[in-house]
Amino acid sequence: MHAMLRVFAIAILLTSGSLALCQQPNKPSRESKDERSIRQVEDAIAGATDRNDANALDGLWASDYIFVNPYGIVMTKAQRLDLFRSGRMKLESYSRDQETIRIYGRTAVVIYRSTVRGRLSTQDISSQRRVTTVLLKRGGRWQAVSQQSTIMATPQ
Repeated sequence: MHAMLRVFAIAILLTSGSLALCQQPNKPSRESKDERSIRQVEDAIAGATDRNDANALDGLWASDYIFVNPYGIVMTKAQRLDLFRSGRMKLESYSRDQETIRIYGRTAVVIYRSTVRGRLSTQDISSQRRVTTVLLKRGGRWQAVSQQSTIMATPQ
């Protein structure tokens, strides 16, 4: 698997002509206040998702929140919340690790690995995923405005 990832990374470098894609973002030596706040929001989102708590997610996702699920389907906040409220989405567990946070003024991009166990209607949706969340700071508060979840080919 590592060899395949290296081949993929080399292909990206060859097509882009840039080494910047392979560099890790600079990690500040001390966590900023915004980074702590963002991590708290991400903790709350993961916890609410793990508990299937649509009411908590309603407050953590902005009104214009958009989700792109692992199958490429775009969902509004209302559509995604309805999956939880109707019971069609039932998670047994949801966790995250390997998180990186990058802040650009009032915008933050968070990338992490999630481990999902659960069902969507009768379909088992258990998998490991790479998730990208975009958050905006509005009125002094960070909220998720967009997420995309991609199923990982093999667990890492």
